Amino acid sequence: MRAAAPRPIVVADACVLIDFLGAAEELLVLGARRVWEVHVLTPIVAEIRSLEEGRCDELGLVAVEPEFDLLLEAQTRRRSLSFQDRLWLVYAKNLTPNGVVWTNDKKMRQEAEADGLQVYWGLDLLLELVRQGHAEQEEALDAASAILANSRFQVEPIMAQFRAALAAL
Repeated sequence: MRAAAPRPIVVADACVLIDFLGAAEELLVLGARRVWEVHVLTPIVAEIRSLEEGRCDELGLVAVEPEFDLLLEAQTRRRSLSFQDRLWLVYAKNLTPNGVVWTNDKKMRQEAEADGLQVYWGLDLLLELVRQGHAEQEEALDAASAILANSRFQVEPIMAQFRAALAAL
């Protein structure tokens, strides 16, 4: 019998966690337990009103207290991002092999890509849940709609792209 492949480590930012906690918490839990090993840094947990560090385990999230050397490195990095965002990048960059980041923030995506990190969009977890057979397409569509309901961006182009990605599975 072959052992299951380890789940990839994905480092979440505050934006995607807020989106999922507000609209699709059950799929966040499923994804964090079955698809990805979702790491969230404790300074980022502190930014999210609807998430306390004690709830991370219940949600399947791995709360990570950053080590001092990472805090120092984040302090000296690009000033165009907040300290928490710089820490998020430094932590992902220092994972061996390099981690994957999960965000909807365009600037953070650009910074992560410039650092050579793989980047997932927020809705990519829903696609992966469907791809691996943990969720149905209709459930993923409903969750995407709920997540995007609070978006300040044009939702229809994002939903059209999401529908096309689902259809391609």
